[in-house]
Amino acid sequence: MFYAIREELEPQEFDKLDTNIFSEYSEDIKYQKLIECYLQIFEAIKYIHSQGLYHGNINTDNVLVNRQNEVFLLDFGKCYFYGLLGYDNTRFHSPEQLGFIKCDIDSKTDIFSFGLCMLKLLVGVGIFEDFNFSEYYNTPDDLYKIFKAIENDYKLNDIDNDLFVLIKKMTVINTNDRIPLSDLWQELINILSKTRKTYCFEINLQPKVAQDYREIHDITITEVIDDIESKIEKGKSYWSFGLDKEGNRIEKK
Repeated sequence: MFYAIREELEPQEFDKLDTNIFSEYSEDIKYQKLIECYLQIFEAIKYIHSQGLYHGNINTDNVLVNRQNEVFLLDFGKCYFYGLLGYDNTRFHSPEQLGFIKCDIDSKTDIFSFGLCMLKLLVGVGIFEDFNFSEYYNTPDDLYKIFKAIENDYKLNDIDNDLFVLIKKMTVINTNDRIPLSDLWQELINILSKTRKTYCFEINLQPKVAQDYREIHDITITEVIDDIESKIEKGKSYWSFGLDKEGNRIEKK
């Protein structure tokens, strides 16, 4: 007996994951939203693997996204059922699922399929909008010519290049050479950080403000700058202002 318990999804609230959902964003934001989407799929896969299971049928048709850009991975476990019936969409299957190599089918198969999903979505944004993934890819043997065509025909920026390098690590034919899930997370986070703009600010302290700050925090005057910088690095605001009894603007904290 096969059964599934899942959240009821209203059809009008969801769409299949497609590059069209990124079209409203500027080029810089497109990459940020794309990688955030990757990370949500990653979290779903990570949870499945933590239960000692694997999905086995990860593809873009099995991923829905709502209006809040929340991602839902569907069809978990159906690959076992489809396998018994001899029916399945095999385009995103791993080499071991397709019989290209002889080895056990396990969680590493999801990493390969996830890599294909990432590739399909990536070539649908930015400079690759004229690249038709479905025309180029049918089996794992097609990956080499896809990567070669992209390298020859497009000028990749740093983020494009980093993502393609990562996807190559995920779609290696030999299962033992594929990037592990634990490393995949960190690489995605590192790439995401490159999509976010960094803003630099200069803080000028009046002598009295610096002196008050030193007394409040019980530090020497030479430690003031280091103390402020350490607080800024933690991403929190430590400054607030008010008025004293005479109506002068003063620092509170």
